Amino acid sequence: MGFDAVVIGSIASVVICIVVVAVIVYNIVKNMDDKSQD
Repeated sequence: MGFDAVVIGSIASVVICIVVVAVIVYNIVKNMDDKSQD
């Protein structure tokens, strides 16, 4: 366990957070679009 492992772990955590937020935002926007089409 060196400094590189800590950096990789931190970057992985940030990337996962960004992906989760992006998926949530995408679902919200998609739902809004569906409702506006009705």
